[in-house]
Amino acid sequence: MTASKTPPFSASAVTEPIHPKRFLTYAQVAWFSFDREFEHYDLADLLHLSCPPQTWDGYTDRSGMTLNPTPAQPFPAITPATLSAVWRAQLEKLRELGKPFTFFGIFNGGKLPEGPGYGFTGCLMPEAEYRHLMDRVGDLFIGWDLGEFDGLYGRDIAFYWKPEELPKTRPEAHARFMDYLRRLHGYVYQNACTIVGCTFPHYFHELGIRMLGAEVGQALLNYQVYTSFLRGAKRQYGLESKIITSVFDRWGYTCYAKDIEPASMPDEHGGKIVFRADAFAGHSIGLHHAMWLIGYFAGAAAMGLDGGFYADALDERGVRMLSPLGRSWMSFREWARSPLPRGEQVRPLALLLDYHSGWTPPRHLYSMKHFTVWHSLPYGPADYGMDRAYDLFYPGYTDSGFYRDERGFVAPTPEGDVVDVLLSDAAPEALAAYPILWQLSDNVPGETFSGRLRDYVENGGHLIVSGAAMTALARDWFGIAISDDRKPAVHAVLGATGECIRENYYAVRVLPLDQTWNVSVVTEAGDPLLATRQTGRGQVTFLAADHGLTDRLTAPGLDMNARWDYTPEHPFELLHCIQRQVKQWVRQAMPVTVDAPGLYYAVNRLAPDDYTACLYNPGQTPLTGVVRCHLKDPCVRELTGPWSTNLLNGLTVAVPANELTVLQLSRAQNATP
Repeated sequence: MTASKTPPFSASAVTEPIHPKRFLTYAQVAWFSFDREFEHYDLADLLHLSCPPQTWDGYTDRSGMTLNPTPAQPFPAITPATLSAVWRAQLEKLRELGKPFTFFGIFNGGKLPEGPGYGFTGCLMPEAEYRHLMDRVGDLFIGWDLGEFDGLYGRDIAFYWKPEELPKTRPEAHARFMDYLRRLHGYVYQNACTIVGCTFPHYFHELGIRMLGAEVGQALLNYQVYTSFLRGAKRQYGLESKIITSVFDRWGYTCYAKDIEPASMPDEHGGKIVFRADAFAGHSIGLHHAMWLIGYFAGAAAMGLDGGFYADALDERGVRMLSPLGRSWMSFREWARSPLPRGEQVRPLALLLDYHSGWTPPRHLYSMKHFTVWHSLPYGPADYGMDRAYDLFYPGYTDSGFYRDERGFVAPTPEGDVVDVLLSDAAPEALAAYPILWQLSDNVPGETFSGRLRDYVENGGHLIVSGAAMTALARDWFGIAISDDRKPAVHAVLGATGECIRENYYAVRVLPLDQTWNVSVVTEAGDPLLATRQTGRGQVTFLAADHGLTDRLTAPGLDMNARWDYTPEHPFELLHCIQRQVKQWVRQAMPVTVDAPGLYYAVNRLAPDDYTACLYNPGQTPLTGVVRCHLKDPCVRELTGPWSTNLLNGLTVAVPANELTVLQLSRAQNATP
C-alpha cells in the first residue's frame, strides 16, 4: 500500500480549525492494530484510533469491532511496563503511514455507584506521552474526540441534580454545560474535535474546537437533525464536520466473526444487558450506505465507519477477508477518492433559535425526562414549536433509535432535505444564506440582534416570527402595539379561496394591522392569523398563534389507562393552515422537487442550470416518485457509483426499499456526456 506523506489539510496551530483539502473517509481502529490493517487494506484517509493505554490481549477489542487481520501472527503482549515502548513504536508507524488521525476513549474514570453516569478525572495519556506525540506526529493529529459528551452530560451530570439544584434559567444551564466541557477540554490539552451525540454542536465553538462531528445510527438521533445542526454551526463558526456511522443499535452490533462473545453492560438492577453480535445485528448495509451518501452531499468533510470490516474467512495469504459491510465500505471509499462534484446543498430554510436555547428532541438516548432542554429544564412554547417544525419537514423523526426496523434514522422529506439550524449569534452573512428564517423564540430580541434581523429582511430575506419576538418587532419596526391578550379560535379561513379549515383549538394575539399588510389567513372571527408585509426587498410574516401552535391537545383529568411503557404524545400541533403555507414557501424556493410520499431526497446546486438529487427509500416497500424541476426540457440521468442504478424512466424514478440513487438534472445542452 502506498500512503500519502502529506496530510490532506493544512497543518495548523492546535487551536485552529481543520479544513481538509478534499473529502475524506475515516475508519475506527484500535491503536495497537492499525498497522496490521493498513498493511493489507487501505481502509480510509483518516484514522479514528482508540487512545492508549489500553492493554487488551487477543485478536479483538472489547466491542468485537476490531479483529486481528492476520490471526496467524498474534499481537505482542502489552503490559503496563511495555505500554509506552509499544505506543511509541506505533507512533513511528503513524509517521510512516502519513495519515491524519484522531483519538476516542480518552478519559480516566469509572461508573458512579449511585446512578447510570460516569465520572472522569483526567486523560488516559500522560502529558509526557502527549508531548512526544505532538513532537513526532503533531502535523497529523487533529485532536481528541469529545465523543457524545453533549449527550453524556445528561447521563453523567444532570441526572444527579436534586430538584432544588436544577438550573433556574437557560443561561445558567448553558454556563454549567460549558464549565463541564471546559474541564474535559482541559483534560485533553485543549486539543480537541468532537463527535456530538445530541444537538449542542454550536456551543463547542466556545472551546476553540478544531472540527465538529456526529456519530449516527446506534440508538441516537434522527440523521437530518444532526446534519441540520452541524451545517448551521459550520456556517456560523467556519468549522468543518465529520460523520461516523455506527455498527451498533440498541439491541446489538454487526460482527462477522463467530468467536466473538456478545458485548454486555450492567443494568441498574444488578443484572446485565447483552447485545447480540452477528452478521444480522446492528444496522443494515442499506442504511449505512444511505447515510454515507447523504452525509457526503450534505457537505461533510469526512465520512466514517466504526467497525464490522472483516469476516472469519481467510484468503490465500492467511489474511481475513472483508465482510459484506467491509466490501460496501471499500466501494464507497474508492468512489470517494474521486467523488462526484457536490456543489452546495439547497436548504432554503433556517430555524433560528436563541443562543441559550439548549433544545433537544422530545425523547432521545440521553433524555432522563421527555420534553426537556439542557437535559434539565422543561420545554417552553418555542421548543414545542421547534419540535413540530422539524416533524413537518422530517415526519417521524422522533422515532429514531426506538424501533428495530430502523424507522426514523432517515425520515422522509416531503419538501426535500431543506432545514438548517442557526443560533441568534449568527452573523449577517450566515443569515443571508437562507431565503427563509423561521424564528422560534420565547424571548424579546436584543437591539443588536433585532438590527441584524431587519438588515436580513431589507436585503431580501423572509422572516417568520411570532410570540414575544413578534410583539417587540411590531413595536420597534412598525409602531404597532400588540397586547398579550389572546382570543380563542377553532377555524382558519384562507383569504385567497375562502376555504375554511377546522383546526384544533388555538388562540391568537390580536394584531391591529393596516392596509400595508397582506392578511392571508384569518380566524372564524376575522382576526388575522397569518399576515405578511413587504419591508425593503424582503418580507416579514407574523403568526398570531404563538409559533403556529394549537392549544394543548390532550384533555384534562385522570388517565385511567396510563402505562409506564408509552410513547409520549405531542401535546401541541402545528396548525394545518400554517403547515400548508410554510411548505408552499419552501417548495417555491426549491429548484427540484420529487413527488413521492415516504421518499427522502436532497438537492445540490452544481451550477445555475445543473443539479444533483440524492434519493433514498427508508421504508419497507418500493416507492415511485416523479421528478419536477424549473428547467425547461430538462435532461435527467442516473449517475453511476456504489448505489443502485436503472431506477429511472423518464421523469419517474422507482426506488426499492432501503436503496438509493443519485440523479443529475441539467438543461439539455449542459448535460454531462
